[in-house]
Amino acid sequence: MLYDNGEKTVYAKRSQTKNMAGDFRSPISINDYEANDLYPFQGYAEMFVSPSTIAITRENSLDVGEVRRYTIVTWLEGFRSSNDELAPEGASIKLGVEINAYENE
Repeated sequence: MLYDNGEKTVYAKRSQTKNMAGDFRSPISINDYEANDLYPFQGYAEMFVSPSTIAITRENSLDVGEVRRYTIVTWLEGFRSSNDELAPEGASIKLGVEINAYENE
């Protein structure tokens, strides 16, 4: 999930099956057909740009002294064995953020 100056966008891998809207976006938190008053449907996530890139955003103008605030939230999902004492072998994660700035005259 990316907050860009407070505006939230949720991203997810392409779903294996079509959703009720007829495309392959994953539902955020709960499927639309399982939603109810207690757990409302929150829409669909935007799909990752590629297997190695989640999102690309561009800001075409930034005034002198202007501040943009980005907040990145990640969820890690996986299988947990019944033996809590065993650490997963060979497990790793690599996260990165690349910011480029260019000045146009």
